[in-house]
Amino acid sequence: MGHENLGDALPYRVSAEEMPSPTPLAVYFAANEAPLRAALYKHGAILFRGFDIVDGAAFGAAATAMAGPLLDYRGGVARRRQLGHGVYNSTEMPADRTLAAHNEKSYSAAHPDLVLFCSVTVAATGGATPLADGRRVWQRMSTRLKDELRTRRITYIQNLHGGVGPGKSWMAAYETEDRAEVEALLTSIGARFRWKADGSLHVEETVSPIKVHPVTAAEALFCPADTWYRSTSEFGGGRTGADRAAEEFPQYCRFENGEEIAPWMVDEIRSTILAELREFAWRRGDVLLVDNRIALHGRASFTGERLVLVAIAMDEPR
Repeated sequence: MGHENLGDALPYRVSAEEMPSPTPLAVYFAANEAPLRAALYKHGAILFRGFDIVDGAAFGAAATAMAGPLLDYRGGVARRRQLGHGVYNSTEMPADRTLAAHNEKSYSAAHPDLVLFCSVTVAATGGATPLADGRRVWQRMSTRLKDELRTRRITYIQNLHGGVGPGKSWMAAYETEDRAEVEALLTSIGARFRWKADGSLHVEETVSPIKVHPVTAAEALFCPADTWYRSTSEFGGGRTGADRAAEEFPQYCRFENGEEIAPWMVDEIRSTILAELREFAWRRGDVLLVDNRIALHGRASFTGERLVLVAIAMDEPR
């Protein structure tokens, strides 16, 4: 079948090079969907190699065949360009920076179940998409931290400027200049929001830091607090400082009751994720299917040119 059974490997690998005859990825996936989904839920990600998916159109078609309708990226914090229907470049972060591992849009109720990547141009050096199994991250955490996260929810706050300022504008974040359209979207997902006098938009969403998988019932960390956390020391201590931070930082998070997240919690989340990171080397034409409810993904720094495409979708019965 071309499957590489590596037990708890992340990612699980499927190689067209080991198949008796060339098979399009969409055709292969349809013929083997049940075992492939089982492998996805077990491992958290599948790397499809040798299927020759090398441009946005081919990737979009394969991603749709595998995952169903592709979603837009409205409300996302990453800087991305839309290259086709439901297909974006993965990030416009400078090459010399590292993107911390995270679950896609885990700060929002409107997060995708599935994330798909496609390697079009392989970097000269670096440029991996590291993965971490959120279930193993959760298991590795201290009982003290798990007890805290089990009983509390986290509020993620965005201050999106109206055209000039740090971070993303609300127009870029929601891919529209229509305020009514933005308001309807935010209302539909239960977000709290308000427009500021300077034309910026303040958005808050409160979500659980734990994800229970709907198929396996396994618990996994689903919490980007390590990247959203900001020290409020410059604003003073206590609730006053936290309230000022919530108005001034482009991104900020705190507990639902307004209490700041303790630095030791953030440090442990960060170190535990780093301890579980796994890397593989991209090849041109690779497609990576990630169960976003299980696996975190990031990006290593790189040299040379690199183009990895991304698409997101829900995991709905078909």
